Amino acid sequence: MHVLLVTVIGAVFVQGHVVSSNGENGGGEDVPILPPTAEAVIMQGSIRIQALSPTLFRIEAKGPNGGFEDRTTFLAVNRSWPGVEVSVTEDDDGVNVSTATVVVRVSKNPYPKPPKGSCIFNNDTKLTGFARSANYCNGTIVSSAAECCKACSGDNLCVGFMYTGQHSADFPFETIESAFHNNSVGAFRQPDPSVEDPPVPRCKSGGNPPHTNCYPMGIFSGFQKNSPGVTSGCPSRDTSAACGGGSDPGFGHDVTLHDKATGALLTRLKATSGGSSLPSPSDTTLTWTLQDTPRFYAPPWGATPPPATAKIPPALANYSGYDPTNDAPDYYVFVMAHYGPTAARPVHEHPGSSVPHPGPRGWSTADAYKALRREFLLLTGHTPLIPDYAFGTWFTWWHNYTQSEAEGEIKRWIHDKLPLDTWGMDMNWRDNCSLVHKPQGGYAWKDNCMNASQVNRDHFYNYTTNLFPNMAEFIAFEHKHNIKSYFNDHPFPVGPQTSPEEISFRWEGLTSVLKNIGIDWWWLDTNWRFSIPGAFGLDNIVWGGHLYSTVQARFNAENGRTDERAMVLHMSSSTHPAHHRFPVWWTGDDKGLSYSVSSMVDLAVTDVKPYVHSDCGSDARTDNVSYLRWIQHCAMGSILRIHGGPPDYPSHQPWSYDTATEDIFRTFVGMRYKLMPTLVAAGHTATEDGTPLVRRLDLEFPDFPPASNNDQYLLTDDILVAPLGTGTNAHTYPNGTMTRDVWIPPGDWQDPFGGNIISGNGSAMRSVTRPIDQMALWYRHGGLIVCVQETTSTSVQAQDWSRLVVEAFPRTTGAGRTSIDTRRSVYQKQYEHHMPARTDVRMTGSVATDNGTDTSSSLLFTISNVYDSVAAIPSNRSWVFRVHLAPHEVVRAVTVNGAPVRTIPADRGRPHGNVGEAFSAYARVLESMNSVANTIVGVTPPIGGVGTPPPARGGSIVEVLLSEAHGDGQVQSTPLTIEIKSRLFPRRVLP
Repeated sequence: MHVLLVTVIGAVFVQGHVVSSNGENGGGEDVPILPPTAEAVIMQGSIRIQALSPTLFRIEAKGPNGGFEDRTTFLAVNRSWPGVEVSVTEDDDGVNVSTATVVVRVSKNPYPKPPKGSCIFNNDTKLTGFARSANYCNGTIVSSAAECCKACSGDNLCVGFMYTGQHSADFPFETIESAFHNNSVGAFRQPDPSVEDPPVPRCKSGGNPPHTNCYPMGIFSGFQKNSPGVTSGCPSRDTSAACGGGSDPGFGHDVTLHDKATGALLTRLKATSGGSSLPSPSDTTLTWTLQDTPRFYAPPWGATPPPATAKIPPALANYSGYDPTNDAPDYYVFVMAHYGPTAARPVHEHPGSSVPHPGPRGWSTADAYKALRREFLLLTGHTPLIPDYAFGTWFTWWHNYTQSEAEGEIKRWIHDKLPLDTWGMDMNWRDNCSLVHKPQGGYAWKDNCMNASQVNRDHFYNYTTNLFPNMAEFIAFEHKHNIKSYFNDHPFPVGPQTSPEEISFRWEGLTSVLKNIGIDWWWLDTNWRFSIPGAFGLDNIVWGGHLYSTVQARFNAENGRTDERAMVLHMSSSTHPAHHRFPVWWTGDDKGLSYSVSSMVDLAVTDVKPYVHSDCGSDARTDNVSYLRWIQHCAMGSILRIHGGPPDYPSHQPWSYDTATEDIFRTFVGMRYKLMPTLVAAGHTATEDGTPLVRRLDLEFPDFPPASNNDQYLLTDDILVAPLGTGTNAHTYPNGTMTRDVWIPPGDWQDPFGGNIISGNGSAMRSVTRPIDQMALWYRHGGLIVCVQETTSTSVQAQDWSRLVVEAFPRTTGAGRTSIDTRRSVYQKQYEHHMPARTDVRMTGSVATDNGTDTSSSLLFTISNVYDSVAAIPSNRSWVFRVHLAPHEVVRAVTVNGAPVRTIPADRGRPHGNVGEAFSAYARVLESMNSVANTIVGVTPPIGGVGTPPPARGGSIVEVLLSEAHGDGQVQSTPLTIEIKSRLFPRRVLP
């Protein structure tokens, strides 16, 4: 689904919701679309079961307001489902709600209630987003987790605790924002909407006395596992599902799901059921359960001031339209056992999306996993499109820039022809509390940094005039050079997060900088000594993503920026299952290369976050070898954002190393920019169905255990990447050459540097060695990679997409013949058309393989019309197809739209003559410079573009060039076809 941000008559469209100008839906939304036959209310009206689809079931308890929740919530943004018919039967043991394939069974016997003073315990788990109870600012000393539970149960402010055994731990006694933990006396207690809650008492001072090991908390937002030696828990009064423990899922009855045909148990709901992370593609689990917790209604205008015409119930006035008062246990169970070959389900589409709902029989394991992910996105919302320029280079440095220094640096990027799309400022745009270099090494706070006057400047949205005499003029300078800008914000709260005071303060502060200075978006940095808290029990990261995204979206809509796409840079560590709706995500400070690779790969699968990345180069400056291995990974990763700091650390500007390093930087970043049409198209795919740009290999090869490795990945569809400096059996040599083991997936893969083709059998690991100016990279045979031709622009905005290059790799190995059918899409650049218009490129045909007796091959390339969501539009785009043949293959004929095309020598200029009415075309054959001498000399730059010869061990390249004829204004308005016939000859063996 493409999310538009537009102003229309009578409504403001913000992030997929319509806000009526008359305020009719200020406190709720229309009744959802679900057939009444698809739900059952049982157990004296206390439990509702809805069959949203054949594979998705909602099981919900009646809320405190006396009814079930039909409005959308922060998590569940879609209430329109086709539903499937259910039937209800009852026996002595319970009630059965059945579809054709699944039975939901609710027992009659109630769950026993936990004894008073008991607790739910979670071993090796710590709390997150916490602040200590004001009654235990210093913690306390106990002999067991049970005693820590007793301390918490006896404290009316305590909602959870952490026990560290015999080991004291330096858990913070408070955070400044803990005074405003949003309208409740505990993270998981029911708020009273009738009054504005006063600030909760907080610790004024405190620390960790020797051997302190028990910490009752006045607030926390969640749990984090894999924390050895730490036990966390909740008192019995807070045994809700949100508290993360216990067996009772909150219904008071046992709830199980069974396969109707076999009676086999699929799952039993527990308070610990489910989680925020999707299962892996290779998991054999039968179901996956998702809890909507904390559950609350979010108004269409989000965390911005309610429209003047909005009708907000008086009881919700202090919540600015949010409604947390109907929170209750609410589970969604995805029946994974019925995704796949045994399932026969209707196909339907999500409103506004071209992506079908999980469909018919005969799907592979990979297809079944895609079905799960699509249904998850139908429920929770899609990841919005990010701006095209976000795929370009970002650069920041925590440094006290002056205006002249900043302008000079940007001019250096341009002068050295180094691609750059975004140059932002870390916290020093405020002239706030900063760090300065100490003579003896390290850094310290600036003099008087902690006095009241200085701290006050940290909290508000006043920008420096000492370092930047005219900040707006500087931002205009950036825009003049097609460079976007953003600022880092460490937000300080002035009230509960949904209070009118806080909402107004944040809106006015953020939008004043957007409007008066002209920056393009915000960087929300919660990694600081103070920050905003979460709301209603959310962690502050997902809440902050929601807050900044809705502010940006509404500002764009109300200020004529309808072509802009809302984006916020913030941390990736939230585990809330709606966090994927708020791109872009960064992993925090001081992360290493291995962590960058693994988090980028894993979180794209488990959290459906396609734009996770680390500070490229890490914060500290490294040697040029490590720097370049970072750059190679980032250039072939999701987001290329170079960042360094603190201020005493040298920067990561490429010219600050040496000329050779800068040249290699330019090669790999330039390679990314040539791939821009492919990356932008992958962004559209990520929005539509959740398929990430950086793909862990088990998304495509789930039946092979090595495919789940998180140290290598596919970049989009056809580029296999194994970053050097990470992986198994990794080694670095003194000259910068590196080696590592790589799993080669099934199929044929070609090294773009030397041309070697390797075949994967699904099990073997291969040792790969590359010098500093190469990386472990392969192109998939059977793939299509779309690139830009021009190489002079240093920003995505300035790139010329009027001529695109398609690198085609049709050849495969094996016996007999192989059929090929590969499709790729290309989208119009942002700002070129009001909708993301699309062109489809398809490669079909039958090719001979090395062991076959039929040596002829025929390939057909088809370019579709240009489509958007309204109608087909013409395109004046010209194309170059570069078809990579096998080393022993020759071209026999080339036709365009059925008409023969002359094949000319590679060094010949463009011939005269037309093919069809609107296009002229010609073909030429490019051969490796080493082919005649039968030797291997040097390497060929990857994705070199038109005229670039094949690599040393590669076959010939048939280059077919199509362009507009005579400049007479005629354009191609019907599908264009190119046919290439070739023949294999005996292999020539190269040394």
